[in-house]
Amino acid sequence: MKNSTKFVLSISAITLMAAEAATAGFTPYVIRNADLDGGSNPSISTSGANTTFGIEYKRQKAGFGSNDVNGITVGQISNIQFTLNSATAYAGTTAPVILPYVNIWAQDAASGNYFVIYFGLDAFVTDTGGVKSVNVGTSEMASVTFGVSETSAAVGGVATAGTWLATALGAPGAGTAYTMAQVANFQIVAPPSSWVASDNGNGVGTGAPRQLGTDTTFGFNWIFGQGSSNNNGYNGYEYTVSGVSVVPAPGALALLSIAGLAGGRRRRA
Repeated sequence: MKNSTKFVLSISAITLMAAEAATAGFTPYVIRNADLDGGSNPSISTSGANTTFGIEYKRQKAGFGSNDVNGITVGQISNIQFTLNSATAYAGTTAPVILPYVNIWAQDAASGNYFVIYFGLDAFVTDTGGVKSVNVGTSEMASVTFGVSETSAAVGGVATAGTWLATALGAPGAGTAYTMAQVANFQIVAPPSSWVASDNGNGVGTGAPRQLGTDTTFGFNWIFGQGSSNNNGYNGYEYTVSGVSVVPAPGALALLSIAGLAGGRRRRA
């Protein structure tokens, strides 16, 4: 008999705040199925403003992605936040609560190559009466440490010496970690499906933030589910999350507007 755990998130009030708060184009998608446990995909359903992700078996992984901030730099993110209203463990769950974490596709303009910036927000969690919230602003973002993945130019979350990524990022910060300040000038760009396709030599793994089957990508992603070998026992919770957002700095809003106008001119030409 197969033992399994279940990971369900109900997400509401997904917003991208520009001049006024507006609904962001966050799209739920499957990243990886449970190919070692029968081949089932994560369950995803929507009801009104809520999106539910069910991660029941080892290796299942899903994302909630948006391309609404593509084109701005990493340093132009002024705030990311969400509220974890509840985390109810299923029977038999003994592992700690694993919060959603972030994946950002970025591009090195000099080489044209892409990579993923990944980080968790556990260090910024506040707990008020059992309601956990994360609110990370510009000043905190600069010191957030992260790893890099989905590129053959990185090993263990750090750029390999002599590669294009090591040249672009320089030496890592404290220990083996980079800080967001070191990638502040990199653009958030979702790579084309051809770049992330399997067996293309770019070092993109099965856990990359891309849609299973289509290789569709999103620049900013919230990720649900863990790595290919450490899922068991970790996702046995039902999570209810609200107020999830990524907010560009005021100057970035103008850039996004200009990009939108330019795109409109191209479409009309």
